[in-house]
Formats: sequence, C-alpha cells, structure tokens
Amino acid sequence: MTRRHTTAGLTPALASLLLALAVAGCGDRPQRSAGTAGTQHPAARPIDPAAEAAALDQGPRAAQTMALSDSLAAVGQALFDAKGCTGCHEPGSSASAPDLRGVATRRTEAWLRRQVTTPEWMAEHDPLTRGMVEQYGIPMADLDIDDDEATALLQYMLSEDGGR
Repeated sequence: MTRRHTTAGLTPALASLLLALAVAGCGDRPQRSAGTAGTQHPAARPIDPAAEAAALDQGPRAAQTMALSDSLAAVGQALFDAKGCTGCHEPGSSASAPDLRGVATRRTEAWLRRQVTTPEWMAEHDPLTRGMVEQYGIPMADLDIDDDEATALLQYMLSEDGGR
C-alpha cells in the first residue's frame, strides 16, 4: 500500500511558519562541515572578512552594471529622506559624511549594497569604510535596510549620477 503525503490538512498559519523557517534558513551564514569536529571541507571554510571586503569593490562600477529604473529611483529617494540619510549626506557637501554625487561611478554595486545593508560590518572589515570613519569621525548608522530597500537606494544614487 502506497502512502500519499498531502498538504490538505496544513493550516495557513502552519504553512506561513514553515515558509518563514525555510526563508530564514537561506541566509548568508557560513557553511559548516558535517564532518569530523575541527575539520572542514575546503568549500565550506568561512571567507576571510578582509578578503571578502576587498573583493566587494573589484570589478565594474555600479554605473556600468546597473540599468536605471526611474520608478525604483523615486522609491529610493523617498527612502533616503524617510530613513534620515539627508541628516549626514547632503548633496554637494562632504562636511559630515561622504558626498554621494558620483558614487555609482566610484564603487561597485556589491560594495554599495553591502555598505547600506551592513555598515557596521563594513566599518570593521572594509579599508575604504574605515578610512571614511576616520575622516568623518563617525560610522554610518545601521538603518536596518533590507535588500529591496538597498536596491531602491542604489537606484536613487544611480539616478543622481545621471543614470549611465
């Protein structure tokens, strides 16, 4: 006799919980080896944070790899204002924080994304960010920016640079 598995008895709440757990398990956590304690498979070794930070700004600049979306740029501008970014980043001024004009031509998309989503990690591991912290005397605040918000903010930065 063959047993069939069905989801008919799955309540919406349980389905939501299972989905949330599945999504949470897909985070950017270092892989751990299931092997003997103290040994790891070479592919599962955590990346050196300094090497990871250095790699973030390697390659084409964001202005070369991103296609401008006016609608996302508008969302990004609203987020820029709502999250209080203008408190430090004033257009045309670098008095209290870096001037973001031209940033999409100076940095890669990966570097910019990591900077807005995990500024504390960047201040600890990225030499460019550490230099800015030393220059301005304060690290960038962690504003709890998620990946979708980061995309919109990067689009806004790209639009301020005149697109491509």
